[in-house]
Amino acid sequence: MLKHKIKDSVLVTALAGVSLCLTSCDWGVLGSSPDPVTVHPPIIEPTDVTLDPKPKALTPPIAKPLESRPGFVLNPYTGTIVDVRGLASGLLVRDPEDPDKTHTFYVP
Repeated sequence: MLKHKIKDSVLVTALAGVSLCLTSCDWGVLGSSPDPVTVHPPIIEPTDVTLDPKPKALTPPIAKPLESRPGFVLNPYTGTIVDVRGLASGLLVRDPEDPDKTHTFYVP
């Protein structure tokens, strides 16, 4: 008899917990919907922008050929002579003597 009372007590407690959860929890089970949520875009603060007085070109320049020396061009960044003999026209190259590795240019 004591076993049945303990089982009944446990069952009633479990059912009460489920009932409490169903009434207090908003799972959408009973047809309710959650509160609407308002989404605001992030606020972007203006920052001080300093413009580069000499903006960089978006595409590499085309080197100028030397009329007096076929197969040689002028590096458009440094003005030095670069040997491009045997390289195809339109090829993107870099002067090996130029310390700035971002200085690339096209063979004319």
